[in-house]
Amino acid sequence: MPLTDSVYERVAQNMSDFVALHSLDGLYVWVSPSVKRILGYDPEELVGTNPYDLFHPDDKKLIRSKTHQPAVTGEGNIRIRYRIRHASGKYIWFETLTQPIENDKGEVLELQTISRDVTEQVSLEHELAKSEALYRVAMDSLEEGVVVHDEAGRIIAHNPRAADILGMSTDELAGRAPRDPHWQSIHPDGTPFPPEEHPASITLRSGEACSKVLMGVHNSQWNSYRWISINSRSVHSEGCEEPGRAKVGSAHETEKIVR
Repeated sequence: MPLTDSVYERVAQNMSDFVALHSLDGLYVWVSPSVKRILGYDPEELVGTNPYDLFHPDDKKLIRSKTHQPAVTGEGNIRIRYRIRHASGKYIWFETLTQPIENDKGEVLELQTISRDVTEQVSLEHELAKSEALYRVAMDSLEEGVVVHDEAGRIIAHNPRAADILGMSTDELAGRAPRDPHWQSIHPDGTPFPPEEHPASITLRSGEACSKVLMGVHNSQWNSYRWISINSRSVHSEGCEEPGRAKVGSAHETEKIVR
């Protein structure tokens, strides 16, 4: 059964996103009623106007080159983030998907855009990036070595001090695991330190933390073993339980030497 005009009208009235049709030069041909809720404008205010008048000056060039021009030539599924001016005068962040509308000959007649307000999401992403930057500064300034293992035991992050303590470059340390043959480790009594007894392996396997595990580590650059004390514990993402990830930290050189 074909949709009636009243059904289309109800759909348009209840759209959560802002949908618009544009002429090839970008002018608004039709805008959904949701524009009032999202941008504060009445639909009649925008029809016939140029959206470039609303775009942030720093984003206009990017919008034209990355979305408008490619869509006019028939390229679709173009998604971009940019700033647009709300009726209040403030700029908000938009995420817009642009699609060309073609006739049966493949000629582009109009452009369709579907946009949503992602201001809060962008703000959270910026705060997260800022927090990560501060975390990195703190990590890099520690006198202790810190490394993070993934669920397979591979090192996925570490601070410069960890590489210094273990006598490796950053590239050499990345991706290594306790079972890596490079590690030549011993217990204080001189017996080999099996990979499965490494604090990271124990924590990854059982979830239990390890504290002050003494390990002698040999590097081909050294004439003797270097002794380090290791603590390990599970860490979780965004406050949620995430089994299979261990943080090995507080590694530092000691003066204890086993003969």
